[in-house]
Amino acid sequence: MKIVLQAGNIWSGAGKGLAVLTNPTELAKRKGKLRNSYPVVFRGREYKDSESAFQATKKSVPMGKERIGLMSEIIECKLRQHPAIMQMLTDSGGVKFIKSCSHIVYGKNWWEGKGLASPFIMALSIAYENTLLS
Repeated sequence: MKIVLQAGNIWSGAGKGLAVLTNPTELAKRKGKLRNSYPVVFRGREYKDSESAFQATKKSVPMGKERIGLMSEIIECKLRQHPAIMQMLTDSGGVKFIKSCSHIVYGKNWWEGKGLASPFIMALSIAYENTLLS
């Protein structure tokens, strides 16, 4: 079944299917925005979601490009391990769709912003493109 998402704000409280694109998918599930869990195996260890993987591994990575790289690596694992999410992104317009989304939760977080002004959206875009290339 083809699922086409409409661009919007990606966060754990998002409706219309966007919550699956956030990292804390278990939080989105508790909020009633998702029915399924999306665990991620990252660097040989299983995490309940990509947010858990990021929180467990970010300590040794400085802010900036390095953190975006770590985030995109984790999201890439999520996309590979849950191909339905990858297909949904492709059906929704791929990179163009991703770049038209935002990530605003509290309005004060480094990861937040609209389009590529958001380091999270940038990481999601990089992960998507890397997954396509392999």
